[in-house]
Amino acid sequence: MNNPNNAKSELPYIYDTLKNLTILSNISSLLDWDQNTNMPLLAAKGRGEQIKLIESIIHKKWKSKRLIEAYNTARKEQLSQKDYFVLRMFGKELQKKNKLPVTFTERFGMARALSESAWQEAKKNSDFNLFKEHLKGIVNLKREYAQYLDKKRTPYDVLLEEYEEGMTSEKLDKIFAYLKQELIFLRKEIIPKQTFIRKPIVKRTEHRTLIEEFIEKKLQIDKNILAINVSMHPFTTRISKNDVRITSRFVSIDSFFSAIHESGHALYELGLPTDYYYTQIYSAPSTGLDESQAILWENNICRNAHFWKGFYKEYKEKTNLTLELEDFLKYINLIKKEQIRVDADEINYILHIIIRYEIERDMINGLLEPIDADKEWNNKCEELLGRKPTIHEGILQDIHWAEGDFGYFPTYAIGMIYASQIYNTMNKQIHADKLLETANYEPILEWLKENIYSKGYTKPAEELVKEVSGEKLNPKVFIDYLKEKYSKLLLKN
Repeated sequence: MNNPNNAKSELPYIYDTLKNLTILSNISSLLDWDQNTNMPLLAAKGRGEQIKLIESIIHKKWKSKRLIEAYNTARKEQLSQKDYFVLRMFGKELQKKNKLPVTFTERFGMARALSESAWQEAKKNSDFNLFKEHLKGIVNLKREYAQYLDKKRTPYDVLLEEYEEGMTSEKLDKIFAYLKQELIFLRKEIIPKQTFIRKPIVKRTEHRTLIEEFIEKKLQIDKNILAINVSMHPFTTRISKNDVRITSRFVSIDSFFSAIHESGHALYELGLPTDYYYTQIYSAPSTGLDESQAILWENNICRNAHFWKGFYKEYKEKTNLTLELEDFLKYINLIKKEQIRVDADEINYILHIIIRYEIERDMINGLLEPIDADKEWNNKCEELLGRKPTIHEGILQDIHWAEGDFGYFPTYAIGMIYASQIYNTMNKQIHADKLLETANYEPILEWLKENIYSKGYTKPAEELVKEVSGEKLNPKVFIDYLKEKYSKLLLKN
């Protein structure tokens, strides 16, 4: 590396600091994994203290005068392409972190840990009252967080930018208005014509074994670097480069798709460019693109008739199902106004996201009191999903608000759109549908590694998707995908 001033380069110090920050963040992720899988409920306060300390250490490192000076010096150096990418992302994060007081990070870390435990208890007892004060506290903290970052924008848009670069609620309102109209119309068209299939029963232990074998042998994820566990809400986390962890519930046939969704996240994590490990480039450029890689495997591939032509015989034998393939395909694509998001079909799933988006946007922007969120939830479910949820199906089904992830929910819808665009392109280039029929997943995995995973965060998500598919975020591609899929399914009725 050439330094025009003949001064010592600050890049080694920055890379070393990024490594330490990554390791500390990994420790925080490990604490979160344990809290959601193994930790006893009464340990919440102690876990909060642990997270508070880790987050405080991380934040103080970001705010150190030495690090700021190193960045200001390094950006004047002659940079390689790699160093340019790293320094650009480092500078953005440095600027953001230095707007936040350390005391805020400590308060939020404690509040989040207590909120997650309160959510678990409330969900177990189906009692929103056990959680609502924690929700109120987290909402207030996220409003405060948004104010630190940018007082000129609405708080929700500030939070949305954290997950999806360049996205605003104004853009989302237009996208969701289009999707809402199209999806409700499609649902009305499809439901009267579809054949109802009763939910097939599978044995939990046998089904889990099948899923784990599929992940290891078909998706080629080494069991020595992937841990699988059970949690109340499925999730994926990276603890280190060779330590990715996923959870599922394994309680029904729908768990296959939930587990494959999380495996899609794991594949992305394990396919990121290793040259950039310990830097922000070793990540997806947006949560929406990350979600697209989970949704692509869950829906575009594993709810695809071509996939089951190549896999159903094995699946049927190992689960002792009696359904014929045609009826199985109808069941897994059944439009059923499901009140549980993670079990919803592709049409109602987006409507679930719109419900959550509208509620969280209004809570963060001060238009809805968090203690009234459950009532608003029930009303919107009746409006968009056709009925009010039971107490077991309501507002407590998702952990995201307990964790403070406001602005996250819309990325699921963005991910579904991106997934359709990406699969459409991949199918044209390597005939993915035909590969699925022969259970040949390796070319699909290689295509995704080359075109998506290996790029990391070297460019914004929408730019990468345009490079791959020829266009930016386009919800019409998703609607066209659904229309084609259900027209073929209904023709077989």
